[in-house]
Amino acid sequence: MTSTALIVIPQPPVAVEIPDTIQGDRRVISEAAPVIRNLWPQIDAAKTYIAAGREFKPLRDRLSKNSRHDRTRIGWYRAFLEPEGRFGCDRRQAERCIRIFEAFGHVGHACPTSKLPSGLRALDLLAGLNLPSIQLAQYLINGTIGPNTSVRAIRKFGESLGLTEPKPVGKKSAKLVRVTIISELKQFLTKASQKKRQQFIADLLTLEPVRVDLQNRLESDQRARARANGQAKILPLPAPAKSLPPFRPDLVSAFDAATAEERQKFVRERQNEFLAAVV
Repeated sequence: MTSTALIVIPQPPVAVEIPDTIQGDRRVISEAAPVIRNLWPQIDAAKTYIAAGREFKPLRDRLSKNSRHDRTRIGWYRAFLEPEGRFGCDRRQAERCIRIFEAFGHVGHACPTSKLPSGLRALDLLAGLNLPSIQLAQYLINGTIGPNTSVRAIRKFGESLGLTEPKPVGKKSAKLVRVTIISELKQFLTKASQKKRQQFIADLLTLEPVRVDLQNRLESDQRARARANGQAKILPLPAPAKSLPPFRPDLVSAFDAATAEERQKFVRERQNEFLAAVV
């Protein structure tokens, strides 16, 4: 009598489908969070951001299907507010990591990811240029782009390639430029001789944009004083004297109406008042 031995072949574990419920969302978040948190201590910053993006992408694809206002599910926005959502970064950083992964997930096949910029914002900006793989590898190999490349350098690089528009000057930048100009003007006038200061003011008052701007600012100051004094409407200015007006708001019109000799006297006697109005 012969005996037959039974050989048991191990089978791969059956993948359990995660239900599309709020409990399923919490399970996915709680499984991804520790994996992502453990990535941050790595030395290679670019590689870390790429790996984090690889983990974040399927999580976002699942959660972004739901509205942030849907209380029956956990959406992509709410995931970072849940107790399970301790990823070690915020949502905007996570979205940057996803863009970096989509752009540079293949870079390791052509050259080391350590040659990529190490800053998250610089990497994100470089990802937005959508450079072809071969072209990107060339820039990394020849050192045009490197680990220390800054956001500003990436922006200038994109502008040189015609891939990005120059950054517009915002209100803060324009204000900073104006403050710098005023500071330099004050410094110049402080060091200049009396004759040069008088000539500078006389030349400046002949410029139409300066005269118009100055007149508008003086009228605005007059309105502000009228409102502060409780006046219902702007009172007309007193008639100017023969040579020099007694009131500051009439500086421009007085200068326009003055003769050459009176203008010299105007500049000589009223230069401090004029500088206070302009600067």
